[in-house]
Amino acid sequence: MLRRASRLQAVALAHFVIDIFNSMGPVVFAFLSAYIMPLSKTQIGLAASVYSMVHGLSQPLFGWMADKSGGRRLAVFGVMWTVSLLLLTFVIAALTKEYVLILLLYMITPLGSAAFHPIGVMHASEAARQGKTARNLSLFFLAGYMGAALGPTTTGWLLDRTTTHIDRFAVALGPAFNGLMYEGGSVLPLLMLAVLLVPACLVMMLSLPNKQQHRDTHAPSESGEGTRQPLQVRALLLFALVIALRSLTHPGAVPFMPVLFLEKGWTPTQYGVVTSLYWIAGAMAGVAASSLVDRLGSRSLIVVPMLLGAPVFWLLPHLDGVAALVAVVVAGGLTGAPHGIIVGEVQRVLPVRKGFASGAALGFIFATGALGGVAIGIVSDHFSLTTAFHMIAVLGSLSGVLALGLASGQRKPDTQSAMPANPQLQPQGHSLRGG
Repeated sequence: MLRRASRLQAVALAHFVIDIFNSMGPVVFAFLSAYIMPLSKTQIGLAASVYSMVHGLSQPLFGWMADKSGGRRLAVFGVMWTVSLLLLTFVIAALTKEYVLILLLYMITPLGSAAFHPIGVMHASEAARQGKTARNLSLFFLAGYMGAALGPTTTGWLLDRTTTHIDRFAVALGPAFNGLMYEGGSVLPLLMLAVLLVPACLVMMLSLPNKQQHRDTHAPSESGEGTRQPLQVRALLLFALVIALRSLTHPGAVPFMPVLFLEKGWTPTQYGVVTSLYWIAGAMAGVAASSLVDRLGSRSLIVVPMLLGAPVFWLLPHLDGVAALVAVVVAGGLTGAPHGIIVGEVQRVLPVRKGFASGAALGFIFATGALGGVAIGIVSDHFSLTTAFHMIAVLGSLSGVLALGLASGQRKPDTQSAMPANPQLQPQGHSLRGG
């Protein structure tokens, strides 16, 4: 018999793997600009924004498809698509140095991740026991955050093994050699990480229900969909504004973290670690925040972290060394803490099935973060990266102020997602232990 917990384990593992690769982009593009091809901050921001925009806008469609079929094959294909295309993009970037070609490939890469994410959220939510939906979602997002944290560090370390470090010799040879010798590097070591596809895809194929099992489990509840709450337009519009402004900080600022620390003189390994710390802090804070929802309400756990965390972005360009690392942890932790809570609240106020609701929530977060990335890149090139981080701090703080107008919802037991409507229709399948 299919074990509910195994579904959470399966999608959490896949989330961990796919976000290792999703988080590579900022570090690789910073590396490309320093060692392989010239890239402006606007070009880096545009690439990151296109990636996030496609990732975001396509998720509601994939969520709707997941509601119909359960999405097992779609999730597996999505993980394979993103990993394969992403690695291919980086190799072609190193070989051709053609920005337009790179952008076109990078644009279609996130379709696989967009297919996986609403499916993962849906299964994580439905695998919850009574009243444990917030906990399951926080664990699912924790796995993704940990992957996003490991990705930049691993990427930076692998790339750093290939750099020439000619600058060390140029300094010794004197100013006459300035500009005559250029640094070099390779992205080929990243191909080794493709082996992570095997466990991620295999566990999902063994654990997630197939199309017929999904239909059997959800068919009895179809007739009850018409009794759901009406669309809460004002609440959704306010949520949209809060999410849009928050997305400038988390995840909007992430593509420029490596660039900021590159300009401080840090190595690929070092600015990879910085980006990883940013994601890890958000992951840990998100789990802690989800455990407090029942006691403090969702509004407080959106407002307070944003009001405390967003201003730290103002300080980041002015700090170096240990102080900069501490600021990154504080900024990433506080602004990342509301992520799972926001997704859960959108599911609550959006009266549609969970796959589509999850896709809509995540899609809007990524899409608005993408637009923010373009804005940050333009401001950085026309003014400075320092000015851009000041803008992030102001608009992120504004999102916390506006969140004061949200309803202070508290998580209640979710009996519908806890068990199938008809226990006799519990899907049969294989657990991770077999049988």
